[in-house]
Amino acid sequence: MKNAHGTNGVFNPGYSRDSGDNAEPAGRRIRAKISQVIVTRPHYQQEDLNNAFNYFKPKSNFYQEALESMREMDTKSCITGLFPIFQWAPEYKFPSDLIGDMISGITVGVMHIPQGMGYALLANMPPITGIYTAFFPVFIYFLFGTSRHNSMASLSRAAIQYLAGGKTQITGLVSCSLLAVVLLFVASFFEPLPRCILASIIAVSVQGLLMQAKDLPKFWRQGFFDGVTWVLTFVSVVFVSIDIGLIVGFTLSVSTIFFRALKPYMCQMGNVPNSDVYLDITRYEGLIEYRGIKIIHYSGGLHFASRAIFKNTICQFLNINLTEEIKRHKAADFVEADDAVKFLILDFTALSYIDPSAISTFKLFVKELESIGVQTLLAGCSPLVFEKMKKCNFIGGEENFVRTYPTIHDAVHYAQKQLRLRAAGTVQTIQEVRL
Repeated sequence: MKNAHGTNGVFNPGYSRDSGDNAEPAGRRIRAKISQVIVTRPHYQQEDLNNAFNYFKPKSNFYQEALESMREMDTKSCITGLFPIFQWAPEYKFPSDLIGDMISGITVGVMHIPQGMGYALLANMPPITGIYTAFFPVFIYFLFGTSRHNSMASLSRAAIQYLAGGKTQITGLVSCSLLAVVLLFVASFFEPLPRCILASIIAVSVQGLLMQAKDLPKFWRQGFFDGVTWVLTFVSVVFVSIDIGLIVGFTLSVSTIFFRALKPYMCQMGNVPNSDVYLDITRYEGLIEYRGIKIIHYSGGLHFASRAIFKNTICQFLNINLTEEIKRHKAADFVEADDAVKFLILDFTALSYIDPSAISTFKLFVKELESIGVQTLLAGCSPLVFEKMKKCNFIGGEENFVRTYPTIHDAVHYAQKQLRLRAAGTVQTIQEVRL
């Protein structure tokens, strides 16, 4: 094993990297005194840990759970669940909350009138349509809000309602009442309005839309794909139409999610000296990489669409062409390099899901690695992933393709022990070690 200074596993507590005139400040070079954590525990394999603490899969009885939930239901709970107004209205604090709800409701209602008209004109609809669309969602949310049902609304409107002093859903009732007065008695006065006034309403609404361009640097800093999605959606809405812009934004968002699912995060990990912590070697300095052991972290789901990327990326980390390497090992004049990888440890602590097709590919991949002298170890599998692998006969059973460990350090401990045995002349085949 070696660290950044080229020593054989020797850790310098004051390790830092100086580069002449660009040396880092002393506060960065000299580490503060860090409290120590010393843990002494057995070396566990996953099956040993499960047996030691009586692991069992929780049983779920859908029929029993449904029956229990039905017993708890009565007429009152059904009505209050569907119409929460009957639950919170009797508890309304009339003197203290009414003033805030009135002020907030009037503020939001007055804001809805010009904004609704402006957005209706932007969509080539009559101005009265915008007021109708502002009335009904608020009224429905007043009746059904805070219920078990999904309620989608504008976050900006809710924020204004809260900042204006709104306390309860009565705020929505006040806004609806104001909009109802406009619809019933004032709307007729908007029909003969000159086009210049309507144009000014549109200009004010468009100004707020265009000012959102200031959000571009924020989205671009958050992520490249987020910035591209924002730019293309914004351009489509402004220069084409709203419906096309929505389609473009939705398509780009779904495509981004699909692309990220196909390309999960993978990295090579190294050991923090004198600890059982393992970190990404491309993001941290001074980590130890053990000779003959390669530790790969995988984050995401492993399924039929990502299995090929998973296999190819691991081969890149191992710096091999698997097909050529298998041929080279079968050659009569094959001589193994001193620094060849003997153990591949896969950190699956962040593996969220694995499907049977990926497990089938994984089995073949493990056998191919065994043919070139690389044994695969798994670390940190979640219970769901562990159970899925067990059902597919990937771990446990007669074949027992790989050994599993609860932590990376347990797997590293096993790999180092096997390497010491091989160096001492006690050689075992991978099949014998696996058992």
